[in-house]
Amino acid sequence: MMEYRKSDRPALDYFHELLHHPEDKYRAWAILNEEGNPVALGGFAFPWPKVADAFMTFSQEVENNHELAMAIFWRMKKIAKMAFDQYDLHRIEATAPYDKTDRARWLKNIGFKQEGCLKKYGPDGQDYVMFGMVK
Repeated sequence: MMEYRKSDRPALDYFHELLHHPEDKYRAWAILNEEGNPVALGGFAFPWPKVADAFMTFSQEVENNHELAMAIFWRMKKIAKMAFDQYDLHRIEATAPYDKTDRARWLKNIGFKQEGCLKKYGPDGQDYVMFGMVK
């Protein structure tokens, strides 16, 4: 069983719901380590045509393994670029907790641009930062 941060529990519950969603408005995936265990879960929700909300969470293994983190980073960069054509998008957006600067840096390095602050957006009322990538 892989271990996740307690703060990622809502995201994991949401991911589980998406895997069992009857409509075709979501795409979810997992990245596996060499042993075949998931180390990253993510995907896209499509709130309306040509727009995707990206989401992702990582296991503790990724945080403790720089080589694995970099491999996932390069795969994520490729997935984001391919998603524009694969899903006929003109925008992908993602959010990160305001106080999680490592997540913001990750999104910026993938190619997202910081667009603004979402006040009291998180499940516990915390502020989030909105990021967007357009074609």
